[in-house]
Amino acid sequence: ALEHAPVLLEAARAGDFFEMPSTRGFVIDAIVSAAGDAARSPWRTEIAGLGSLERWNLLQERLLERLPALLRGETQDLRELWEPELERATGDLASLKAAERTERDELDLTVWQAARPPGDGLFDPGRHALFQESPRDRALVLGRQRDGTSARFVISTRSWFDLVSRSPSRRPDLDGLAARLNELEGCTAEDELAWRNQAIDNASPELWFGRAELESFSEHNVARGPSRLSPRVIETEVERALGQVSRD
Repeated sequence: ALEHAPVLLEAARAGDFFEMPSTRGFVIDAIVSAAGDAARSPWRTEIAGLGSLERWNLLQERLLERLPALLRGETQDLRELWEPELERATGDLASLKAAERTERDELDLTVWQAARPPGDGLFDPGRHALFQESPRDRALVLGRQRDGTSARFVISTRSWFDLVSRSPSRRPDLDGLAARLNELEGCTAEDELAWRNQAIDNASPELWFGRAELESFSEHNVARGPSRLSPRVIETEVERALGQVSRD
């Protein structure tokens, strides 16, 4: 473990903090994350039909057996588990480089807005790119579409873990923020498209406008739909909610 400490820590940062400190750390995390995929996992035959506990126990054993080789960089036979994720993450980093970026240090917030014109596709950088490119605890991602604004507000695990390196930022009232945005939007949470949020005690919750179905810790938010609110209005309301929790 001591011999391989750097890569172990890089993989841990990729897994726990959604960062990309190195390609090899990201690759190991991608393999671990995809090991239970029923279609791609090399152990899919063994885990088929198992209950949740039995499945994860078996995967843990298989991954620990492979760990020394993974730490040595022997990952080519598992490339179908990590190659698509690495390619997508590389594209995500490039999209952030081209985006407009605003840092709000006092709010522990980075705002990313697509610089491309409306109708040029969904601005959808993933979590690993967002939190690799910024040390802030919160990321607001705003895109412009032909029929509205795509929006995703993500809170990282940096305010959930008890860290030695930094004091956690207090988390805002996402329920209240979603209700306020729905009021401005002129819709309710019962509508097909509305402002939604995950519970604030989730390790890394998010708020978005769109459909209700979204798994926790999703790398990309595929549930988003176009909001009628402008990027500026959304940004203002998010900043107001963060300012309120900072004052309380």
